[in-house]
Amino acid sequence: MSTDNKEHVIYFESGKYTVRADETVLDALLRQGVNVPFSCKGGVCQACMMRCVEGEVPERAQRGLVPEQQRRGCLLVCVCEPQTDMSLLRGTPEDHVTECMLHEATPLAEAENTFKVKFELARACPMTIGDRLRVVSPEGAVEPLMEVTAVDSDWDVTATLRLTENAHRPDWLSGDPFGVMFFVRGPFVEGSRDGFQPEQPQPQPQPEVWQALGDGAKVRVVLEDFYDRVYEDERLAPFFQHVTKERLVEKQYSFMHQLFTGKKVYFGNRPRNIHHWMVISDDLMDHRRRILDAAMLRHGVTDEQRHVWHAYEENYRPDIVKDEAWPLKVGENEYVDLESFDKEVLLEATLCDYCGNEVLAGEEVIYHRRTGKISCPRCSS
Repeated sequence: MSTDNKEHVIYFESGKYTVRADETVLDALLRQGVNVPFSCKGGVCQACMMRCVEGEVPERAQRGLVPEQQRRGCLLVCVCEPQTDMSLLRGTPEDHVTECMLHEATPLAEAENTFKVKFELARACPMTIGDRLRVVSPEGAVEPLMEVTAVDSDWDVTATLRLTENAHRPDWLSGDPFGVMFFVRGPFVEGSRDGFQPEQPQPQPQPEVWQALGDGAKVRVVLEDFYDRVYEDERLAPFFQHVTKERLVEKQYSFMHQLFTGKKVYFGNRPRNIHHWMVISDDLMDHRRRILDAAMLRHGVTDEQRHVWHAYEENYRPDIVKDEAWPLKVGENEYVDLESFDKEVLLEATLCDYCGNEVLAGEEVIYHRRTGKISCPRCSS
């Protein structure tokens, strides 16, 4: 039972909701007509799990969650009686972490750095063939991907684990693996994160908030400050090596102008196509959010305005967060894979993007379809 007799505010998606004294977050959301998943309402099934990105998470709301989930700010809203105002996000497959006991990890002779892995789940977690899991790894490391190949029950699973060049290699791939405990993240249902699911619709405009932000003047100031930090950030800067800060500010400003007001002032690709080649995790999206939030606070954006702005940004998280590059959408149901190379015989001389030497007309080069970078015969051989 909470000892706090105050009402608190929950910011969730585009709404602001009050939680009465001795009321759980789940009951408050249901009372105010918010459609959120739940089942047991006793902190057991984890169907109602969300993630807190602002505010204090009560200890009871994290009981039964593994340390990785607690680190991410996950909580069970059915048993959460808040002590502060909170900003919450819906749970994603990234947040669903399950402990497993390893039975077998066998190298597959026909594929290098590929293993057949059999394991038992510590809790029932329904999966189907083709679902993807990621092996939880040290913070900052690339998590190896597994694809489910057989499901004997809600507890017993067989999967194929493939180690990419930069992926963390679990210690249990060497030696006697039986009985080793490890954690998996997911499942990521096949097709749910591959770029072919429906894009997120544009959210409802709130022109009064735009007007309160100086008719957008404060938005521009915040974005200029934000992108100053982005270009200095070691995790975010690599994504923008070939784009000027001024262009980013202008494009993001017009996009936010359209979201806030509903006016058709943004001309460019939608978020999924813009980010189709970027491999971005929920953790990296959270990192970006913190930098943006700090810029908002520095420039006096109010709590109400901040949460509306963040709600617009979060609307497009499913279009941006992914484990691998997506194809570029060029039509209603047409996609082009740009993560590959083509060959071409040059009609005119040019310079190699790798060695800087001249490549003569008539020579065959290879080029990357997304970046357009040319590799001369000497560099590509």
